[in-house]
Amino acid sequence: MFCYTINAQNLIPNPGFEERMKDGRPSFWKQPKGDFYHYEHMLVDTNGNEISNYIHGLCTIMPLPSEFLCVKLKKPIIAGKTYHLKVKTYVKDENWNRIEKLGHFECAVLPYYEQVTPVRIRIKAVPLAIFEIDSNPERPRPFWQYHSLTFTANTSGDYFYLGRFHDDFTYSLYDSLISIKERLIKEREEKYNEIRDSFSKLKIELPEQATSKKDIKKQKQLMISFIDNKRKEMQAAFSDVQIKTNNELDSVNKLYLDPYYFHVRLYYDDLCLAEVRNDNSCDCKDTMYKYKHKFEVGKTYALRNINFDLDKYILLPQSYVELNNLLQILHEYPKMCVKIMGHTDNQNSEAYNIILSINRAKACVKYLTQKGINPNRLTWQGYGESVPITTNETEEGKAANRRVEF
Repeated sequence: MFCYTINAQNLIPNPGFEERMKDGRPSFWKQPKGDFYHYEHMLVDTNGNEISNYIHGLCTIMPLPSEFLCVKLKKPIIAGKTYHLKVKTYVKDENWNRIEKLGHFECAVLPYYEQVTPVRIRIKAVPLAIFEIDSNPERPRPFWQYHSLTFTANTSGDYFYLGRFHDDFTYSLYDSLISIKERLIKEREEKYNEIRDSFSKLKIELPEQATSKKDIKKQKQLMISFIDNKRKEMQAAFSDVQIKTNNELDSVNKLYLDPYYFHVRLYYDDLCLAEVRNDNSCDCKDTMYKYKHKFEVGKTYALRNINFDLDKYILLPQSYVELNNLLQILHEYPKMCVKIMGHTDNQNSEAYNIILSINRAKACVKYLTQKGINPNRLTWQGYGESVPITTNETEEGKAANRRVEF
């Protein structure tokens, strides 16, 4: 679905993450195993064919050891030489309210690469280049941000790292706060144990051994009352320790959670790292992927995983991923106009299904317009059960016929 010209000027192999290995991961690029994985394509057609370019994301958890991407360059970066670096970035909707703290992301080059560093281990790297993220709340949120920078390399190296790297002061501050937290938690457990030990040694002084049923009952009641009172006292002591420790922990958390700790998922695409020639030119533009028109007028494309509750037309949250993919396409093709089409299976009456499919198509249109798409670019239509793509005799067939297309 795309074509490009091989040009050694771009030192980054597979710069748009389009080339994939047999297991589906992007060729050449390495990423440590972590809690998340964010290599994905943006859309498929009705036959399941990928029709939009791949992107790769990272979770930035500052200043914890964060995810990173790395790739071996086609030839080493040389200290003292001038290079040009370009990259596109995209922030998922749910992360936009945190982007202001991110501020920037970083690239680094390391001179060796023996194995992928585990995600929980920090990479000590001096940034090769730093790109600012536009987080100005006064401006409309950009879908893709385009970054471009010319720099002189401050180090030589074979491997290009994309991620977030911090200076020793930041790490030292964070580690000291973690140590304080660990000490406070340990002290809390020690105090808990002291309270348990002190209460376990308490004894009740009872009168002489009872012989009558009345005296035995009275002594039993004294024992129960003693145990209940001591339990309440012990719980109160536990509560005092917990409140005191939690207040201290909150003070520590405020120091590192507020300015230092946050989580942003940032996606990357179309990287280029090229040496600047003597005439100040480079071939970054020529080495980026050139996409042909991916869409044909009049052709129908499926929107996968658009979900509603039974007989409802309110979008479920899992629908947002695919609608955001369509949103991205509408941003990339600002003159494209689309028709959203709703379909149902053959349950309920034909008239009911027509109304339900219309409302579901309108719900998708409403989502896109709320995200800033001009309503004049969008139309909708509901077909009910009249255009099935498979049989309605099975549950699987009915599920396939309940769909949204554009």
